[in-house]
Amino acid sequence: MKLRVIQVGVGGFGRGWVEVLARSKEVEVTGLVDLNEDVLREAGERLGVDELFTNFDEALGKVEADAVLDITPPAFRTEITLKALKAGKHVLSEKPLALTMEEAKAIVRAADEAGRVYMVSQNYRFNPVPRTIRKLLEERARGELGYVLVEYQMGRRGKSGDFRLEMDYPLLVDMSIHHFDLMRYLLDSDVEWVQVESFRPSWSWYRHDPSFFMVMKMEDGTLISYAGSWVARGFETTWNGRWRFACSEGSLLWDNDKLYLSAGTKGRRKAELVDMPLTNQDYSLHEFVSAVSEGREPETSGRDNIRSLAVVFASVLSARTGRRVKVEEVLG
Repeated sequence: MKLRVIQVGVGGFGRGWVEVLARSKEVEVTGLVDLNEDVLREAGERLGVDELFTNFDEALGKVEADAVLDITPPAFRTEITLKALKAGKHVLSEKPLALTMEEAKAIVRAADEAGRVYMVSQNYRFNPVPRTIRKLLEERARGELGYVLVEYQMGRRGKSGDFRLEMDYPLLVDMSIHHFDLMRYLLDSDVEWVQVESFRPSWSWYRHDPSFFMVMKMEDGTLISYAGSWVARGFETTWNGRWRFACSEGSLLWDNDKLYLSAGTKGRRKAELVDMPLTNQDYSLHEFVSAVSEGREPETSGRDNIRSLAVVFASVLSARTGRRVKVEEVLG
């Protein structure tokens, strides 16, 4: 039987999720919610759904559903998610889990108390390259891992009115959680501490620091150097960034969304990637549905994802204070 889902937020980034739902054979969309009636009608026509609402409470009261897909802006995440869990619905949400650690803990606690699945769609890890990297590291394909270098450089220009242009630490707060989550997944280890130096280049079009250099230590002892910027000019990376895994017998290089294994001191060859019929948000939805049907915790559950979110808060604290911050200090 298909999982019955209400999607909350169908405009903006929610449009992409409408297409994910349209492709899925595992769900039945029984209701849609958005404040914008035009995008609401558009989504309804695309999915063949007649139950359209501008009020989430009304949707919960009138529509039969097993789960809620929360694609609302971050400021509404806690309110929507807690209401859904209280109503006995499983929840799949976009990142971030919450805007504060207190709210994140409240959501995880509410999911536990309700006995419902809560999952955050950290879709960057749900792709063949990171799946292959983790496999190769576990197999020690190039020996023992020594350290990791991560470079993320983009000249991201937001549209007029983009809140990221005015927010504090825009890259750290809005984007870096994808890379932090990848680090935790790829190394199968949590982050122990971070040390961040953030800055604003003279040509920046962001109000606050859009760039940083960071050193971090994983709980397994691995050191990571991470450099990021949203005002790079030329030689940009992809959204995933450029990763080098330095090992005792060679290196792995994730560059331009391709994966290479070192061959000798200068040579390289493309790695054979694991097969994934579903990727990105499509895989997120599949993992969520599978977790609900199997009665298990999903890969990026709230309980797991709060540890990626904590790295964000620890990084911001380090940038503000100039000191090394342990992640456990933020988790409490």
